[in-house]
Amino acid sequence: MRYLVACLLLAFIPTAALPAQDTFAPGIAVPSPSPPFSLKTLEGKTVTFEQFRGKVLLIDVFNTACHVCKDNSSALEALYRKYRSQGFEVLGVSYDQAGPLVVKPFVDDNKLTYPIVIGDADFAVRYLDASPQRPNMATPFIFLIDKKAVVQKKYPGGADKEELEKEILRLLKEK
Repeated sequence: MRYLVACLLLAFIPTAALPAQDTFAPGIAVPSPSPPFSLKTLEGKTVTFEQFRGKVLLIDVFNTACHVCKDNSSALEALYRKYRSQGFEVLGVSYDQAGPLVVKPFVDDNKLTYPIVIGDADFAVRYLDASPQRPNMATPFIFLIDKKAVVQKKYPGGADKEELEKEILRLLKEK
């Protein structure tokens, strides 16, 4: 009964009082070593963290049913195309239960050219602090990692393109 009452109350909250979907909290600065990973692409090839050493890496944890994730993907594709030649990489990590069956059409529809992999439990534990007691798979979740393999910022819930671009440029300038 409480659930029903809560749902009814939420239904009558004016949408103007809610934050806009394109408003994101600033990134959380938490410098920490980036954990290693080994994940499979949609084609079944292995992608490891070692492949990105010496580059600025943005990891985008997403789900194809997430509307914010779709908007983020478009912005990330633009940044990837703009800065890839300078040592910037994007890696999309999908947590869709249907795997490549739903992720491949998402990639094609959004014209994504950066690599996309399927997330696993090990990645969720190491990056998202998930556990069987706390299966936190909230998407989107963005990680920005520097050339020295240190996670510089985390963006739970997505990120503003302008802030990301500023941080990417800062990290690309570092030795």
